[in-house]
Amino acid sequence: MRSFGFALGVLVVVVGCSSSDGGSPAYTADEACTQFVDMLCAKVQTCAPTYLTMGYGDIATCKTRVMLECKAGLAAPSTSQTPNDMVACVNDAKTVTCSALLDNNPPASCLAKPGGLDEGKPCATDSQCKTAFCAIDDDKEVCGICASKPGEGGKCNRGKCAQGLKCARNDTCAKAVAEGGACDDAKPCAAGTSCFAGKCTKDQATEGAVCDPALKTAAGCDGLQGFLCLPGVNKCMKAKVASVGQECGADIEAATFTVKSFTICEKGGYCKGVDFEAKPPVFKGTCVQAAADGEACIPETDGFKGPGCLEPAECVANVCRLPDASTCK
Repeated sequence: MRSFGFALGVLVVVVGCSSSDGGSPAYTADEACTQFVDMLCAKVQTCAPTYLTMGYGDIATCKTRVMLECKAGLAAPSTSQTPNDMVACVNDAKTVTCSALLDNNPPASCLAKPGGLDEGKPCATDSQCKTAFCAIDDDKEVCGICASKPGEGGKCNRGKCAQGLKCARNDTCAKAVAEGGACDDAKPCAAGTSCFAGKCTKDQATEGAVCDPALKTAAGCDGLQGFLCLPGVNKCMKAKVASVGQECGADIEAATFTVKSFTICEKGGYCKGVDFEAKPPVFKGTCVQAAADGEACIPETDGFKGPGCLEPAECVANVCRLPDASTCK
C-alpha cells in the first residue's frame, strides 16, 4: 500500500489465533470473519484514521477487502486456525490499546498456534506452519516458507518479529522502548514516539510544529494522524486527502519554493503526473485509482510511477494478487 509507512501491519496478525473454550458455540467462517472485519476496521479507524482513508477510503471498503484475506486464511491448507479461535481473539482484541497492537503485543488468544507444515515448506500464513511463523518472500509478496520466528536480535522478516518485539531501524527485532527511554538504530521506540537526540520522543500532532524528517535537529510528526514533516519545510503539516480525478501532490510557493500543502490520494490511489526527478520537477498530479485485482501494477518501491494494489492484494510480478495459500508452491 502506498502510505507513510504506517506500522499497522501488526493488526493483521490477529487472524492467527490460539484455541478457544470447547464449550463455545460453533461459528461458521462467514460469522467469524464478519466479527473479525468489524473489529479490525474499527481499530484501524481509531488507531490510524489517515491509514484507513489512504488504504481503503472508508469503513465499508475496509470490511469488504479484509473479508477476502480473512476467508483465505481460514481456507489455507494445513492451517490450525478455526472460526471459533478467531472469535475468541476478536473478543479479546476489542479492548486492547492501539499502542499494544502497534508494538506487536496482541492478546494471547490472537497468537498463531502451530499448523501442519514443516519448516522450509511453502506457506502464506503463520497458522499453517509448525513453527507458527511464515517468512514471506520479498519477491513473491504473498508467499513464503515456514521458518523460526525472528527473536530478539534476529533479522526482521518484512517488518515482522516474534510477539513483543518490533523491527528496529537496523532491521533487527527488539523490544519497543517507552517514551523517554534511550534509543538508537537497534532500539526501536514505542508507537507514537520517535528516536530524537537518543531519546524516544512523542511524535507531534500540531500544525506548524518545528520538526526534522531526519530526526537530527527536532522531533518528528505523528504520521498515524496524518501529519508530515517534509524536507525543507521542517514544520508538521496535516496532509490533505483527494479522491480519484482530483489534484494531488505538493502546492509550492513559487517565490520561496516553500511547500504550502501536500495532498495524498485515498483508497490506495496514486498521484499520476508527479515526477520529482524531472527537470524542472513536477510536484502536482491527479489521483488515479489503485489497480484492480488481477490488473497490472507497479511495486511500492517504484513510488509514483504507476498504480499500486488495493489491500490486501500485493503487486507480484507487476500483477495485483490476492492472498491465496493454495498458490504457494
